[in-house]
Amino acid sequence: MPVPTSMTLLTTKLYIPRTRPNLVLCPRLTARLNGALTGPFTLISAPAGFECHAHFEEAVQHSLQAGDPEPSARLIASLAPDLMKHDDFVTLRRWLARLPDSVIWAHPRLCLTQVWMLLDINQPETAARYLTKIHELLANAHPSTLLAEAMTLRAVAEAKADHPDRALALAQ
Repeated sequence: MPVPTSMTLLTTKLYIPRTRPNLVLCPRLTARLNGALTGPFTLISAPAGFECHAHFEEAVQHSLQAGDPEPSARLIASLAPDLMKHDDFVTLRRWLARLPDSVIWAHPRLCLTQVWMLLDINQPETAARYLTKIHELLANAHPSTLLAEAMTLRAVAEAKADHPDRALALAQ
């Protein structure tokens, strides 16, 4: 199968695999890969069905071990919302601890995830300081959903800091 000139691959250790008749379709993985095509990304290959069974731990570990935190940050940012929905804060905390602060601040999703982690361990004052900086970061050119989430987190931080009047005002 000829490789288009726009898709240059290293010939050592990398190849385009043949399509197998017992192909396992993973629409969630396909959607994430298609979303990552807007910039450079690292693809970590695994046996069929690996992503479908939510075995992301190994993928993130391999990415972190590679020594370049940027691909790891993008991978963690893409996984963070699902992990938070499943209350897997321990895993997220462990991953974020391995990323430099400068890399976290370069990814608004990771900044908000860090605030969720701080609120989870009952550190509303530290979370409030992060939120002030995040609000400045999100004020320009970021989706309104991230800004709305930041405002929600600010209300939660105020409530956890025993400031119900401020929390209520922010929530309205």
